[in-house]
Amino acid sequence: MNQRANEQSELGQALQNIGHDVRTIASDELEMGRAALADRIESLVIKAGTAILGAAVALIGLGMLCLTAAFALHAVIPPMWLRMLIMSIVYIATGTIITLVVARRMGERHPGDLGHQVDEARDTLRAVTSGLKQ
Repeated sequence: MNQRANEQSELGQALQNIGHDVRTIASDELEMGRAALADRIESLVIKAGTAILGAAVALIGLGMLCLTAAFALHAVIPPMWLRMLIMSIVYIATGTIITLVVARRMGERHPGDLGHQVDEARDTLRAVTSGLKQ
């Protein structure tokens, strides 16, 4: 009887150790996922800021080029309103085309390995949950 109680005590201790290890692994996985998410968000913010600044500079430059072209077309098209209208249409069309191309390229990019880390954390959580239910 004493031996059986001793075995149960050892089994209980082993289960406690396993439970502690599983909790440690789960918390480590969650912390790694949290860190990866923070890195990903920081990277996205930097890229978005760079893209917005680049887009603003490009828009201003394109506007200046269209204005210059409108003045340069004086010899070919005398009315200023017509030259400005034509260059406005060119400006809008060019901006639309560039926006569509950039949007398409951004849509084709893969999200990176963050999805893999999220899947790993989810699998770990499921394993911990099912292990605790048993």
